[in-house]
Amino acid sequence: MARLPHPVRGRRAGRSAPRRRARARSCRSWGGCTTPWHPRQRAGRFRVAALGAPPRDSAPFTGARRGLPEARRRAARALIEPAKADTTTPQSLGIPYADLQIESGDHTIHAWWVRAASPDTTKGQAAAAAAAIAPLAAPAVLLFHGNGTSLPRQLGVQQVLYRAGISSLAFDYSGFGASGGTASPQALRRDARAAFGVFADSATGASRRILLGASLGAAVLLDDITDLEAGCDGVALVGTFTSARDLAIRSGPVPDRFAWLLPHVAWLLPDLYDNVAAIRHLTKPVLIVASVQDSIFPIAGAERLYAAASEPKRLVRLEHTGHDAYLATDESWQPVIAFIKQGPQ
Repeated sequence: MARLPHPVRGRRAGRSAPRRRARARSCRSWGGCTTPWHPRQRAGRFRVAALGAPPRDSAPFTGARRGLPEARRRAARALIEPAKADTTTPQSLGIPYADLQIESGDHTIHAWWVRAASPDTTKGQAAAAAAAIAPLAAPAVLLFHGNGTSLPRQLGVQQVLYRAGISSLAFDYSGFGASGGTASPQALRRDARAAFGVFADSATGASRRILLGASLGAAVLLDDITDLEAGCDGVALVGTFTSARDLAIRSGPVPDRFAWLLPHVAWLLPDLYDNVAAIRHLTKPVLIVASVQDSIFPIAGAERLYAAASEPKRLVRLEHTGHDAYLATDESWQPVIAFIKQGPQ
């Protein structure tokens, strides 16, 4: 005769296995217990909510190893905004120039080389053209422009430098203007090296060679400063920021009630263009230009960069200039021109 199961033991055995499997699935989902008040579960949900990211068991989240590189790519796309060029050239302003195509990886980037005429020949067009091919004795500047702009928008800068007796090389990053390729931090670093190689060859006889970066351009410059500074006499940084991570913390869409948590989770954010760390490697004289009216990159960031830089250094505080109007007046240009020609004062 078959033996009947124990009534209590049988009911437990029939219910325990599904319950254990359900509990295990839930624990694997959140990395903790299913109890709503369990500390591990609450902490996990809070971290996700604070960062504005999906839970770990949702489809978009693929883990730290795959998620962080994607976050870096998103941050780069948000930070680097290419702009298209128009048909304006230095010739439109009566400035002789050389139109260059510089090899950068598997494509070329567009550049303009403007050689300054000597002060006594700037009035005559023929004399200026002759000076453009004469041996170079004037200072020379390699320009790293900002975000959302291109070569034609740098004409004003090259015109000021030309009239001041300073030669300049301006170039468009990959994906900007008429340059080929796609914009990315890696591509911009490669572009900086390629443009610097042409600049070093073109400005061989220059009395001084200066690297000048504005906004994003300052970050591109500092990103490879250990290799670039060897061939220059000084670096000028105009309207720049401390790091992309600081920008994300300061302007990111994080609810106010979670603001206190940001210092503790900042390491989770992409660390692009850490200018404070990069400027510590700079051994050449540096000029930092910032404005108290800059609401995009507050002057406090420039003060941090200045504190991290080595001597000789100078911080110029502009009083009546916003972020979009740097170097728009003769007054704001004076300390920059003086630095280019003579170094820090």
